[in-house]
Parts: sequence; structure tokens; C-alpha cells
Amino acid sequence: MTLDVDDFLDLLDPHIGEAAAMQLSKKNVSIKACWEPLDLGYYHNEGTVSLADISIWRSGVLLMNQKAFRALEGILAPFGEILPCELYGNPAYFFNCLNLKPSDAAQIKYRMHKDIFADVESIVFSDDESDDIFKHENEISFEMFCSKQLVDVVEQADLKGLAFTENLAASVPA
Repeated sequence: MTLDVDDFLDLLDPHIGEAAAMQLSKKNVSIKACWEPLDLGYYHNEGTVSLADISIWRSGVLLMNQKAFRALEGILAPFGEILPCELYGNPAYFFNCLNLKPSDAAQIKYRMHKDIFADVESIVFSDDESDDIFKHENEISFEMFCSKQLVDVVEQADLKGLAFTENLAASVPA
């Protein structure tokens, strides 16, 4: 699923500014008060069979169709804003994750190239981390992470569009 960036910026610019809208996840800003439903669409690659029920639009933002919303509303709602959209005349949703963990919330081991952070070798969050979804920024990337419980809900509802891995460093581009 996708959202037109220009429509998104036109909606938010008067309220939070274009720069904040462009970095919504990093700014960790609520947009519920100024939200108006936007139209979502699909990028459909030739040769693919199924369309996504849920997708990452930008780090910290999920786009969901009605099926994904029904399955995930309860698990996502405590950690952000679920805002209405439309997908070809049907209800759809924009999830703005507002659960930003501090940079020291994880133990991170980096691969260095001289004095430059070249890659993330490993990321380990505290054993008592219990939030079902959250954002985290390190020296190289800004990513969204989720619990095993959220993965289980996605799999049980047979939602298409996301890939999960237990190797937390795998989500970071090399």
C-alpha cells in the first residue's frame, strides 16, 4: 500500500510544518487533531498474486486495510494513533507509532570502518521490553520493532505485506 507524499505534506504542513511532516516518525508528533482521511493506493508489481493487507510506509508508519485493522487495532492502539483513510472506496487506516524508545534502550554493537559507523552487528533490547511495537534510532538507522505477540496476530490473521525476522540487525541496511 502507498500514500501520496504530496497529499500527506499538504495536509500536515499548515499544522506541524513540512519539515516535521517529512520526519514525522523521528519527530514523534501526534497528528490526530489535524488529520483528514487520505486516499491510499497499491503499488502492484507484475507477477505478484496478492495485495498487501498491511505495509510500512515510512519508518514508524503502517498502512492497513480493513482486514489488518480488525486484527491489529487492539494491539496497536496503546502505542500510537490509528487514523482513517480510504483504499479504493473502502475503509483503510494510517498507524502513526508514537512509542519512541530512547537511544540507550538497546545494546548495539557496530562494525566500524576507521571512525565511521559502517554497519550494525547486533541489537539487543532489554529482556523486560514488553511493548508490542516501538521505534528506535541508532547511529545508522531509524527502525520499527515489534513483539512476538504482534507477529503471532499478523500470522494468525493471515495478513500479507510484512516480513519478520528475529535477527534485529537484519532490518538495518548494510
